[in-house]
Amino acid sequence: FQADLIMFKVVTRLLEFFTVVRLGYFHHLRAELWSMLINELDFRSEADLQMNFRQTLKEYGLKEVTVPAVHGGLSNDRVLVSEFIDALPATALLAGVEDGDTAQLAAWKAQGICPHKVARTLMELSYCGQFEFPFYHADPHPGNILIQPDSRVVMLDFGACGQLPHWQRITSVEFLRRSVQHDFGGAAQMGLAGNSPLPYLDIEEVVDRMQQVFWRSIMVRYSNQCDWWERTSAAGWAKTVEALGEFNIQANAETLRMFRATLLYETLVSRLSPKLEQKAIFRRWADRSAQRAEHRLRREVRRRGLRNMKSEWAARTIEVGQLMRVAATNNQIRMTRLPPDFRSLVNVASFATSKLLGGALKVFNLL
Repeated sequence: FQADLIMFKVVTRLLEFFTVVRLGYFHHLRAELWSMLINELDFRSEADLQMNFRQTLKEYGLKEVTVPAVHGGLSNDRVLVSEFIDALPATALLAGVEDGDTAQLAAWKAQGICPHKVARTLMELSYCGQFEFPFYHADPHPGNILIQPDSRVVMLDFGACGQLPHWQRITSVEFLRRSVQHDFGGAAQMGLAGNSPLPYLDIEEVVDRMQQVFWRSIMVRYSNQCDWWERTSAAGWAKTVEALGEFNIQANAETLRMFRATLLYETLVSRLSPKLEQKAIFRRWADRSAQRAEHRLRREVRRRGLRNMKSEWAARTIEVGQLMRVAATNNQIRMTRLPPDFRSLVNVASFATSKLLGGALKVFNLL
């Protein structure tokens, strides 16, 4: 691993030295790639993540998914011992579906194993991991998944996990929401925001380029003639990275890890159930996410009591006030550095109003 990473470091620095790309273009990717790959070799860390994910599933009430328990007394930094689980490998289920083995599919159906239900659970788990849970499983290929009776999914191998910062979760959820609503311009803006910090560039030109990419990649999914692989976002992500490269924008390592995990989930889901609609799964996740949040709030109120939670509510109110003051400060800074296009097209009052409305909407979404 170290030899490969050192070679990657040498090659990317040569590209920067000879100005094939701008100086420092691969700086963050080098640092994050080193951290990401070295962490995968730490079995103590993997054991902690596996136990935490198992506990998170229980706390959020996601009964359709489970994780093997860890035998901590038998594990160390070089050995990880987990609970043995007797279940159907997802690779076998996938082969049965693609081969059209009706006899085997009927036998699995008698055990309550339904490919469509498994696919739906996996897609919802993808949303939960990225947008609700403290972290997500970043390597969900078929070899890391088992299927128990009643279509219960078992996740294995937590060597590769990822975690999106809060601001990136917000932009990612909005990206999905606008994509399913066919708001490709809005999706392009959210996708661009997720790759911050950005170099100096023409935002409108980049958004227009990415809007065309999203429009072409998403609309093909609604064709009755397309294959399963056309229903994934693989082509769209590839074209997105290509478009970002045209404007000298580098996708950060966490974004790339999320892309990879999303593609693995979507690929498996599309192969198990080609007619499954992402829009329906996203709405199902959004509804169930709201129900889980309400359940956690009620449980916390019962545990602590209303009187003990008053201080926390006061702290949240103060936090909202701080967010509004930060937004106001940012608007003042932007007003003093208005882009030339806005000076010539609109007056200061109109620009200020649009920024204030945008900031209020962000605060509302956070609440």
